[in-house]
Order: sequence, then structure tokens, then C-alpha cells
Amino acid sequence: MVTQKLIDSADICFGIDINKEGIIYLQDKYNINNLYALDIISGEVPEEILKFKFDYILLPDVIEHIGNPVNFLKNIRKKFKHNAEKIILTTPNGFRWDNFINTFKNKEIINTDHRFWFTPYTLSKIVVDAGFNINKLDYVEHGKLSRKKPIKKIIVSYFRPFRDTLIMEASF
Repeated sequence: MVTQKLIDSADICFGIDINKEGIIYLQDKYNINNLYALDIISGEVPEEILKFKFDYILLPDVIEHIGNPVNFLKNIRKKFKHNAEKIILTTPNGFRWDNFINTFKNKEIINTDHRFWFTPYTLSKIVVDAGFNINKLDYVEHGKLSRKKPIKKIIVSYFRPFRDTLIMEASF
């Protein structure tokens, strides 16, 4: 499990999510500690978290679910500016190959929990508006590309902006 690899490689790792049932599920099923059900916008960060200095705050595929992403990121910055150096965000890429192909079929296929599609510009805009400095932006694919989709494999190998995911590192 990816979560366990992250926990095993970090000196200390905390997880925060607004979904209390999800937190309880992870604690019970996988025996994962240091998880908190917390609304980062309106809630206070527990002291046991704030006593640490973190290299990174990870926001993997979170920002597209947030109704006001600038406000969300401002709250992250405000609450963790003395405790973290950088954030890493990932989000589905609005320019991904599958979206491009689906436009020819007059389709938009999206997770119904998502509020936004982000492009390099729109992700950069919200991150800068929230007060962060962008260090790196890139495009990545999840896992290996299937041999069942040889055209996609060729296209995303040469044209990185068609890859599935945007990944950004930004500094406080």
C-alpha cells in the first residue's frame, strides 16, 4: 500500500482528512496511527502535530475537491508556515490525453466529487494567490502505460502535457 510506504520512509507522518469515517476505517483496517479527522479551514491543528518541523506537506489529489482552493491553501500556509518548508500537490491534469480524446466524443468524464479541472496555469495561479512560491511543476502518469493503449503511450512519452497528473512543489 502506498500509504504504508510513505509511513515507513518518513521519520514522522501525520494524516489529516475531513472524513471522520475514512479516518476510522484506516485506523481500524490498517492500524495506521497519527490520523486526525479535522477541517483544516475551521479547525485548530493539534499541538502534537505543530511541535514538529516537516520537510513537506503532501496534498495528493486533494485540491480538485475543495470549493475554494485559494482559501484552503491560505489556511495551510497560515497554520503550517512555521512548521513546514514545502508543499507537494498533485491533481488530475485538465489537458490529459483521455480528456482530449473524450472531447471528440462530446463527453466529459469526471469524478463527481471534483469541483475543478486544473491546468498548469490554473494550478499555478491558485498556489501563487495563496502566497506560495512555485519551485517545480511537471506532468506524471499513474503506473505503467498499458500495451492496450499504444497510441497513448507514444503520445504521452513525447508530449508530457498529455499526461494524467500535474505535480507541483511550492515553498512557504
